[in-house]
Amino acid sequence: MASKTTKAATDSPLKKGRRYRKEGRFEEAEHAFRLAVALKHDDEQAWAELGQVLHEDLQRYDEAEQAYRKAIKLDPEYEWAWAKFGQLLNEKLERPDAAEEAYRRAIELDPDDGWNWAHLGDLLHGKLCRYDEAEEAYRKAIELDPEYTWAWAQLGQVLHYRLGRPGEAERAYRTALRLDDDYRSVWVSLGILLCDDSNRVDEAEQAYRRAIAVDPDDTSAWAHLGFLLHFKLNRLSEAEGAYRKAVELDPRNAWAWVNLGRLLEQEIRKRNQAEQAYQTAIDLEPDNFSAWANLAYLLHHDLARHREAELAYRKAREIKPEDAWVWESLGFLLALKLYRYKEAEEAYRRALALNPKASWAWAGLGRLLSKELERHEEGEHAFRKAIEYAPDNRWAWACLGRLLHVHLKRYDEAEEAYRRAIALDRDDHWSRHYLGELLFLETDRHWEGWRLLSQACRGLVKERLVPAWLRRRFPNALGLHKDRVALGAAESPPSP
Repeated sequence: MASKTTKAATDSPLKKGRRYRKEGRFEEAEHAFRLAVALKHDDEQAWAELGQVLHEDLQRYDEAEQAYRKAIKLDPEYEWAWAKFGQLLNEKLERPDAAEEAYRRAIELDPDDGWNWAHLGDLLHGKLCRYDEAEEAYRKAIELDPEYTWAWAQLGQVLHYRLGRPGEAERAYRTALRLDDDYRSVWVSLGILLCDDSNRVDEAEQAYRRAIAVDPDDTSAWAHLGFLLHFKLNRLSEAEGAYRKAVELDPRNAWAWVNLGRLLEQEIRKRNQAEQAYQTAIDLEPDNFSAWANLAYLLHHDLARHREAELAYRKAREIKPEDAWVWESLGFLLALKLYRYKEAEEAYRRALALNPKASWAWAGLGRLLSKELERHEEGEHAFRKAIEYAPDNRWAWACLGRLLHVHLKRYDEAEEAYRRAIALDRDDHWSRHYLGELLFLETDRHWEGWRLLSQACRGLVKERLVPAWLRRRFPNALGLHKDRVALGAAESPPSP
């Protein structure tokens, strides 16, 4: 004990500060560094290390800036002080242009320091969005230090997310993992990369599970594992468990809440829970576009709370006014559920201004124009645009067939359109019914039409979709008799 006391007494304030900082005694370290600069006001090293403890340990960033600036003023060629000052400006003070100047000054003073190059790359990548330059900086850091694990990881990130070169990104990630097999965040990033390849989802799952093995409390790994199990592997029970683990570990993970909501929405009995999940995400991030858009879809299509759905669509639109899907979905809601046709047309046209190839917006507009507004030629044009951009849009073919059949009386073209719809979906009983009706009533192919009507009606009976008017019109085709249990009258679906 005596020897330690003697050593402490004889240590300089600078050495004491370093020792205290190493021991985690940060306030004492600050006091020692301040004593060092009081005793020797022009000691640039003491000023720089005072800046470091204020910056990295005590989170008093304005004071840290003052200390770094003092060190640099005393010695303009103090490379380490320039580098730490750049880090402070980049990561804490959000002054990226000044940070770049500091990093480049540090590199000018010591061009062989890989740390400076790597952190310049991080700045160019994260704040300045100059991705090609970021790649160059990361590669320079790796050239100087081939075992610089963090630089390899960051190179993988910029190649993966920004430059769209997944093969090179994977090689960078795997090099980082060869250097550090417990690099949790790289396992997650590798999993995300592999998840994008439908042939490698099993490898992606292994990567996420390896990240979880390294850190069982990694909410990002659990959330991404849930996404993989949900959307790629359709293992819904496991996916729900992973999402719930993610939000248990981090109740503020809005992305996990949104995806949990999307999963719960698939089960009728859990749709109220889905709504709660979306609302939680919104409470956490009031401007979360995905949460509002998915909540709107749930309220619209599953819960039939159409006024609330409209408000949710409008909130999503406010957050992301250039999103064509929101305008399109709002158009469908206004046209098919709220019967506000002028507003619906405006919404569809706004969607098409944003995305002229939006097939469903064209189809929705076509139905509105042809059925509700009786602008049949414009409706036909819209349906044909829908089909031009998505030849497999069955609903557009069916609606076009109905327009040609009922309103334009062009029966040959109507027959072709109905047949195209049926070819795209053999269970499209409504198109089969309308085709049968056309052949039975408008041509001399009565038996073919009757056969199609019978097939369609049997399919509708099986799916319990037979409305009362159809039961009355074709009782024999339906095979319904007074002594049989009557099917409940169903609403007509959003027919063509």
